[in-house]
Amino acid sequence: MHEFAGIPCPVGRVTRLDLPVGSREDGSPLEIPVLVLPGLRPGPTLLLVALQHGTEITGTEIIRQVLDQTDPEHLAGHIVAVPVANPLAYLAHSQTTPRDGLNLNRVYPGNATGSITQRLAHALYTTCVRAADAVIDFHTNSFPALHWVIAKVEDTPQSARSLELASAFGLTPGRYSRSRERQLVGTLVDAALDLGIPGILVELTAHTMLLAGPISVGVRGTRNVMKALGMIPGAVEPQDGALTIPDGFTTNNRLRAGAGGLVHHLKQPGEPVVVGEVVAQVRTPTGALAEEVRSPVAGFILSYPRFHNQAVMTGDHVVFIASRD
Repeated sequence: MHEFAGIPCPVGRVTRLDLPVGSREDGSPLEIPVLVLPGLRPGPTLLLVALQHGTEITGTEIIRQVLDQTDPEHLAGHIVAVPVANPLAYLAHSQTTPRDGLNLNRVYPGNATGSITQRLAHALYTTCVRAADAVIDFHTNSFPALHWVIAKVEDTPQSARSLELASAFGLTPGRYSRSRERQLVGTLVDAALDLGIPGILVELTAHTMLLAGPISVGVRGTRNVMKALGMIPGAVEPQDGALTIPDGFTTNNRLRAGAGGLVHHLKQPGEPVVVGEVVAQVRTPTGALAEEVRSPVAGFILSYPRFHNQAVMTGDHVVFIASRD
């Protein structure tokens, strides 16, 4: 009999436990659901996390399918899955926690006596992250976008192993430095790396939608990581049909609108761009050209992050451009 967080988890089937965090205004418990699948053979513990941001539901379906497709008799180790990491953001259809406005994936390792988002992070960190040997954190971008995998580049064994797992997943690798990518500090993967645990962050499409293509890519990639970890038999499968950027990238250049209006995309994700090239236009609702958005770097279109709404105001993100040092 396997145990997780003090709860018996019979080998060979999925056990649900509810991780206590606190209570709501009406006194009802606030809990994080956790699913545990112990294999019949010893091996590593893989942590799968979804819905840190409340509209990014693709990872939740990937987790369901991975658990359904995993035969415990051929599983070495354990899968620990968190299909809804931030229940408050999920119920509110919000990227952040409505109560305190915080982004769960920026406050790790959390705080046991902090705001509710910090307490969510603390519960996940102390119970799930610390128990893992490897971590996959699922996120989604909006249409149109590539799929990519982020691994943090540091001079550590866990960073090197993270890059290997990103390669096994089979998508465009984003090799980020924590010292440079300040927008991605305090993440769940950061917390894992600080504990010596390899981890990757997977960006798929699309917000609020369950699409067969991205889900299939996510399931295949997760099983590839399980194969690379020796958890299940078989060879790593290529992500056939998934558009990738040659050799990956090191910097995500996030361009913002300088004027408000309707943004028009002039390129497709994966297409190369040169310095100074116009990659988007912002036009007023009456048709006047308000701005031409030009690329400051040579690279590739990664995403037009408009969350299904091409109406923008000054300061909104309008395009992500991947580049290499």
